Amino acid sequence: MPDAREIEAFVTEEIAFVDQGQNFERVCCPKCAAELQTAWWQEAMNKSCEQRFMNLKTVTPCCGFATSLNDLDYRSAAGFARCQLRARGPQQKEVPTEQLRQLERDLGTPLRQIRAHY
Repeated sequence: MPDAREIEAFVTEEIAFVDQGQNFERVCCPKCAAELQTAWWQEAMNKSCEQRFMNLKTVTPCCGFATSLNDLDYRSAAGFARCQLRARGPQQKEVPTEQLRQLERDLGTPLRQIRAHY
């Protein structure tokens, strides 16, 4: 993202929820695609937060699917991380797929692109 105003990389000691800010639409079950109630999701997040997000396991109320809070279908994307690469104010909206795959190869881990707007 060469046109970004600022690019930063950082690692935190604890796992953090990386949200999408105003881009939040809804959270859905990754198995049956049912929209999950916000109150259920907030309660699951609160329980996990009490454990510093060390345990992300959950069971969806719609179909009883055992999954993790990280693997829920966040629309738009969100997730949990200790390492973040941030580009502020880029003109392009997303990192091109091939560039993202190259970053994954270089870092040796899968990445999730989260477009946040605050």
